[in-house]
Amino acid sequence: SSSLTVVKSFHGEETVACASSRYLFDCYSGMVVSAESDAPASRSEGAVFELLEKRVFAGNSNKYALNHKIVVDAPDGTARAYKFATETDELPAKVGDRVTVICASNSESAGGSFPPIPPGSFKGEPKSLYNHRQRKTTQLLRTFDPNSGVALKWIVLGTALLAGGDSSSA
Repeated sequence: SSSLTVVKSFHGEETVACASSRYLFDCYSGMVVSAESDAPASRSEGAVFELLEKRVFAGNSNKYALNHKIVVDAPDGTARAYKFATETDELPAKVGDRVTVICASNSESAGGSFPPIPPGSFKGEPKSLYNHRQRKTTQLLRTFDPNSGVALKWIVLGTALLAGGDSSSA
C-alpha cells in the first residue's frame, strides 16, 4: 500500500482525494506551536504478560509506542491539536517546524465514487505527518487506550476455567 504524501501550499485545511487508494483525506498545513511526548503507562501485570502480549499479540503493539500531542497553527488563524503514537522515540516535528498532517476525512459523504474514510479508520484520525523542514513522512498510529479491549490475564484465566470444566466433565 502506498502512503499519501502531499506537499501543498501553506494555508490550513483541505480535503483531497487519493487516486491510488480511492479515499478522501483531510490535510492540514501549518507551523507546530506546541509539541509534547509521553511514554505510555504500562500495566502492572508483570514482565511475563507484557513480553507475551508484545511478542504474540501483535495487534496490541502500539501499546508500547510513544504518544505525542502537537498543536498546529495555520496562517488563516485556525489551530488544530493532534494526538497520535509513533513506533520510534523520535518526535516527528518540533516547535517551529512546518508540517502537513494527513487524517481520515471528517466528511459524511464523499459524493461521486470516493468513500469518505479507509476501513478501520475513525473520522479525523491522523494517518501520517509530513515534516517540510526534514522532508520526511512519518506514519502515525492510534494512541493506546488502556481501558479498551480485554486484558491478557482475563483471556488466560477464562481459557484455564473452560479447559478445567471440559476435563472435569469428561
